[in-house]
Amino acid sequence: MLSFDLSGLPAVRWVAGTASWCRCFLAHAKSLRVQVRDTTGPTSMFWRSMVSSEAVADMAIFHILSVFRNLTWSHLAARSGDTEKWLDAHANATMTAHNPRGHVLGVIGLGNIGYTVAQKAFAAFGMKIHYFDVIRKSRQQEEAID
Repeated sequence: MLSFDLSGLPAVRWVAGTASWCRCFLAHAKSLRVQVRDTTGPTSMFWRSMVSSEAVADMAIFHILSVFRNLTWSHLAARSGDTEKWLDAHANATMTAHNPRGHVLGVIGLGNIGYTVAQKAFAAFGMKIHYFDVIRKSRQQEEAID
């Protein structure tokens, strides 16, 4: 279990995080009269977390594509300014790159971010989604990524 000590921060009046994160130190925060806000879900007063989930999911998709398409090799070669490195990457990166379609994406933790990553990978790239979470998604949600 995670441990947080807010006693050294007397000016803190409220904290926000995901439901699981907040539960880790709820009693401690209450003992210091610090309000705890859950930033997840459609009823949250901190609805911007959904935007944050989208941004984090986009970055995850970028990294997934980077692995499949050798984007780091091409990117570093282009930024190096070295013509030979760029020509080598341009000529050979495609020989070792793979199409993500049909590959399995394993997602551990299918909360807001994980589910958004799964939706994007399934819809955009035709990836098969396998997930693990202590709370199983509804049948409708599972079918949307299967």
